Parts: sequence; structure tokens; C-alpha cells
Amino acid sequence: MCGVARLRCVRLRCRRMMWQNAGQAGLDQWDFVLDPTSKSQDPTGAYVRQWVPELAALPDAHMHKPWAAPESVLEAAGVRLGDTYPHRVVQGARREA
Repeated sequence: MCGVARLRCVRLRCRRMMWQNAGQAGLDQWDFVLDPTSKSQDPTGAYVRQWVPELAALPDAHMHKPWAAPESVLEAAGVRLGDTYPHRVVQGARREA
């Protein structure tokens, strides 16, 4: 019983810290930005190839930014933006300092 009560207390403290970090109001704010175009989470494109088969034939250099690929590369891979793969939804977004 003592262990369960302690676990609840620890989870509550952790939850409070997570909410503070999410609201950037705590003492220790994590500087975490998930940027799918940076290749940091999927450098080889294996995840994208598995779960986004429309882009599977693209070369690694254009896997994470198909909208920036030349038309010849898109055509060779069978990708038609706006038809077989949607146009980019967020444009011009930049990280605030």
C-alpha cells in the first residue's frame, strides 16, 4: 500500500511539471521542437517509406520535403503533388525565439 501511494504522489508531481513545461511557465522549460523536415527522427526515411507509401520511391534527399523536389524527381517517383500526395499544408512557419 505504501508503494502505491508513493507512486501516485510521484505521478502527480511529474504531471504538474509536464504541464508547466507545456505552458512554458516552469523553471525548467524543455526546448523541444519536432521538425519532420530536419531528418533527425528518421534520417534514412525508413519510417516515411513504411507509413507513407506514396513517397516510398523518392530518393533520400527529398523524402522529408517532397514539395522541394524538382518535377523530374517527383515524376520519376510517381508523385504528383495535389493528386497522389497532398500539397503542403503549413507554409512559412518559423520557430519563435
